Amino acid sequence: MNWIICYKLIDGKYVLSRSGSDLVVSDIFDKTLPVREEVARQAYKLEYDGENLRLKDGEKLLSLEELNAEQQQLDTEKGLVVEEVSVPQLVEVVL
Repeated sequence: MNWIICYKLIDGKYVLSRSGSDLVVSDIFDKTLPVREEVARQAYKLEYDGENLRLKDGEKLLSLEELNAEQQQLDTEKGLVVEEVSVPQLVEVVL
């Protein structure tokens, strides 16, 4: 997958517009940056000055494993995770 972050230049500042994987671009962006998955999924924690992409003060990027665990927890809390269904056992019935 191709992960990207898209910015628009508004009043002289780059503002996060979209981020994700394999996006269908239907808008005009002033800057599109290819990044790793864990960076794109946490784009709101970053700022771009036209040359450098850096973390906002007080923010920390989580690893991909941490992000997936966090998402799994949120999905479970919202009831979006289906519990594993046990496979029925075949038994011999004698008549």
